[in-house]
Amino acid sequence: MFDCYRIMRPENGESLLGYFRRIGDLNGYAQSSDFLTALGYRYGRNLVENVEALEAKLRLANSELCAISPSAAPSTPVLDWRFERHHRDPICPSCMAEGKFRRQSWRSALVAACEHHEILLQDTCPRCTSPLKPNNGGFRTCECGLPLAEFQIENAPDRAIIIASLVANGTPKRTVPLPAAWTTAAPPDLCRFLAFLAADTRRSRTGKSGKYSIPQTVQETLEFMDPVGGMLSNWPNGFDQHVTERFSAGDLTANSIPGRLGRWYQTIMGFRGDGYAEFRRRIMLIGADAFDGGYASQLTNTGIKREWVSATEAAKMIGVRAERLVAAVANGTIDGVQRLSGSGHRHTQVRRTVVQEVVSARERFVTALAAAEFLGVSRKQFNMIGEAGAITPVDTSDRPPLVEGGFDSEALIAMVDRFKDTALDQTGDTLSFSDINLRRTTDRNAILQVIRLIFSGGLLPVSTEGKLGEFQFLKADLEAMLAANGHSSAWTAHDIAKMTGWKHEVVVHWCKVGLLKVTPPSHGERGQQSVLPEDLVHFQSCYIPVADFAKQGGTTGRHMLNHLRKLGIPTVGAKNEGDTSRGHLLRVSDLAQIAPLSSTMKKQVRRELSQLPDVL
Repeated sequence: MFDCYRIMRPENGESLLGYFRRIGDLNGYAQSSDFLTALGYRYGRNLVENVEALEAKLRLANSELCAISPSAAPSTPVLDWRFERHHRDPICPSCMAEGKFRRQSWRSALVAACEHHEILLQDTCPRCTSPLKPNNGGFRTCECGLPLAEFQIENAPDRAIIIASLVANGTPKRTVPLPAAWTTAAPPDLCRFLAFLAADTRRSRTGKSGKYSIPQTVQETLEFMDPVGGMLSNWPNGFDQHVTERFSAGDLTANSIPGRLGRWYQTIMGFRGDGYAEFRRRIMLIGADAFDGGYASQLTNTGIKREWVSATEAAKMIGVRAERLVAAVANGTIDGVQRLSGSGHRHTQVRRTVVQEVVSARERFVTALAAAEFLGVSRKQFNMIGEAGAITPVDTSDRPPLVEGGFDSEALIAMVDRFKDTALDQTGDTLSFSDINLRRTTDRNAILQVIRLIFSGGLLPVSTEGKLGEFQFLKADLEAMLAANGHSSAWTAHDIAKMTGWKHEVVVHWCKVGLLKVTPPSHGERGQQSVLPEDLVHFQSCYIPVADFAKQGGTTGRHMLNHLRKLGIPTVGAKNEGDTSRGHLLRVSDLAQIAPLSSTMKKQVRRELSQLPDVL
């Protein structure tokens, strides 16, 4: 029955599947799968394994189909069965428009471009949106009938073109530097080498690199192969940069290239032959820069730390960006060496002793936040200590290089130790150093002066247990010092809240809305709320907090508010917080309107009014 078929010989570079599509089209089959079914096959492993039998059926010369069939041990990378596409059969629209055959390279899962036209392969029909599959459609049309020549044409990235040309065992049209051995013939296992490099740049969900799935679609191929295209399009710098990054990310305690690069090194060295000699040489050159002296064949991990380390490794040990360390070596603030390699890269190395000196300096000089934590004071109080001139940061020009913090921790320790040597053996009520803040008084200048006295030895602690913030001072001495240095008679919002039981935020709100008069401090305070006693008396003679009034009358604030609303008596000064409010005030002048109050409550009102002048 096969004698009736019109047969033609496969073209040089034609794919096996493309050949069967072309023969099916020649014999009038619109769908290539129908032709293969007539032969007793579907395209896949079984067909490839029996390609010799097909040669006999089609009356072809021996090995004509074998020469274009994918194999597990191919003679050229383009026929590597491991990377044969099983889910898609992409095409080049320009090749289809010119009546060309389907190329072997299109069947490789690592290829996303036509090396002849330098455009992206297409694997999805723009009309029916169905993927082009090995057993669907015909030679010239999609399964839906749309001619393949009408598919969209998109320019391919240079990286994809280089990969396609290499896999097709050709030289890219565009002049790019490549390993010398690849300019004539690529190694047969090239696809496995490229896939290894691509997989190594990806990170799986489980965190292990090197594990990968074969790309199925053209888009997946573009994404998977893009890092490798970057290495080759900028050869050798792209590959050098990748190897350098692997050295930096490896075991920094290892004193050999195999130890530093681990399994990646073992795998890449397993690719033998002249085709990979240049890659092995690049690794050795970079390894020589990463370690002391030359690297003839291999280094062993002797357990002895190297004297010189690379800038990347040193930056990791210090905790700064490598670029910052390189700049410090370049401008002479850090002792190191810089030299150019044969590939034009500037390599920087620093002595390990210098690295340790920088690390020690960074540990010694701390930030303001760390200094405040060490002293056991708040950030605001630490700022006041600095304002008083008691603790100041070290000038930038006097700090060691690559130091972030401005405060010398050794000086702080020495200062605290001096305090401990001056403690007095006295008894009485005490206050901690952390209590010397603007909550105690609104007079900032008085606080600053007291801090200066403490740090100069004019006011000595009676207990130095714990951190500086926990050191105890006699309360009488502190109050005398505050009074002698301009202590104001005004009260802060915290003072008023503590005396009256009112909420601090409510007191602040009454001050903001002008119901409780605020007096600016006489020493130029920075936004501190202060209230004179006479202003508080005036406030209490005009207003009564509804919550206090209700509590003294034996009811709740909510019930009292409802009662006032029913009587049509408004409140003032409320602070709204979402759906609730607090701080309602009742005008004393409105009390006469509360006729329905019980006799008990009326007595309480009279008692409240009679006691107003004595509240303070």
